[in-house]
Amino acid sequence: MRENYEAIILEDHAFSEQHEIEYALWQLHYRRIEEFRTHCKAALASNGSVTSQNGTMIARPERITKIRSQFKTFLSEATGFYHDLMLKIRAKCGLPLVSFSDNSEGQNIMSGEGNKATMMRKGLISCHRCLIYLGDLSRYKGLYGEGDSKISDFSAASSYYKQASSLWPSSGNPHHQVYFFNSLLPNVVLISQDLWSSIPFPFRCLSICYIVLTCILFISAWNISYLFRG
Repeated sequence: MRENYEAIILEDHAFSEQHEIEYALWQLHYRRIEEFRTHCKAALASNGSVTSQNGTMIARPERITKIRSQFKTFLSEATGFYHDLMLKIRAKCGLPLVSFSDNSEGQNIMSGEGNKATMMRKGLISCHRCLIYLGDLSRYKGLYGEGDSKISDFSAASSYYKQASSLWPSSGNPHHQVYFFNSLLPNVVLISQDLWSSIPFPFRCLSICYIVLTCILFISAWNISYLFRG
């Protein structure tokens, strides 16, 4: 199915836009993401334990590790797929195979005229969407990562969102995501470091409550904006 969607996106842009094939392609990945997240939550709720034949609980912490590993492998594979798809779109639409050096190049394409400019503009918007999906994939890797890899994945997600906003500045989605990463995530990292320190800050609970509330507000706003994705 994924290969069929990819072929439509590359060969029939009008049909792809009419039937939202790019979004349908992302949904294939997103459904897998939700499945993995459900498995992770279930494993964490049971502390990775399983029930034996006699009804006793047997600790299986490696079950959580295995699910996380499979999840990260899937996210890495999906990331590679979207990188390849973006290169194919760039080649198909006559766009540079490397990132634009500044915002003006993308803006010139968006405002250009003629058949070539129209094709390039279509490719630019598709690349914009790919970058948002790449940001989402890195964000999920960060959410389920550990240590330095978590910070690295969140940083990669922020970078993808910034690239997406530079390609199509009038789209609000990446700006919204960049704001979240620039304002909230540094606090999350600092608070998590404090929690594991030997002498934690005495009023850390208030900070945690603030971050949780901010996350709830962010997720609510994200869900609303997702309905009007652009």
